[in-house]
Amino acid sequence: MSQTLTWVPTHDVTPPRLRQPDLNKIDNDTSMRTAIAATITDVGRLLFLERSHGAPHLEFRKEALRKAVIAFLRTHYNDPTLTAHSLAAHFRISVRTLHAAFDGGTDTVGSTVRGIRIQRASELLAAATLPVSSVALSVGYLDVTHFIRIYKRATGLTPGQWRREHTPCFPAARDVATLTGTRTMLE
Repeated sequence: MSQTLTWVPTHDVTPPRLRQPDLNKIDNDTSMRTAIAATITDVGRLLFLERSHGAPHLEFRKEALRKAVIAFLRTHYNDPTLTAHSLAAHFRISVRTLHAAFDGGTDTVGSTVRGIRIQRASELLAAATLPVSSVALSVGYLDVTHFIRIYKRATGLTPGQWRREHTPCFPAARDVATLTGTRTMLE
């Protein structure tokens, strides 16, 4: 004689997020309904684009990601901990996906970061009389020597040379020495 065993739950086994009382909260919360509707709409659009466009849609997503990363870099260039890994973590993508977004272009992730930092450093060098060490820190470089090396590789001039050549009101060392009555290494 065989017996069939059946399991009878002793409590409600419905996952908490699917229980009826929680669904009633959604009915009463307009912002929650709006967010769910927007998410469903977005998923529908993505599915439609993916099925109707295929590969071109992937290029569109790569371009959109690249633009988002560049926009983020323009506001966070001064973070000394900025790396491909931290960028990927911020955007919740893999490092490979991040680099793939820059494939086929003229710049890499690293060269984009350096370019934005060098551009901002040049603006600071031209607009302010900050010491080069302060400019380096302001654009995300903790090591001044490394900053000078990177800056020279990018512009062909050290930051000090660039400042002297591109800032008309920046006094030369000899002029400062004359005004203060001190001697310079140039004399």
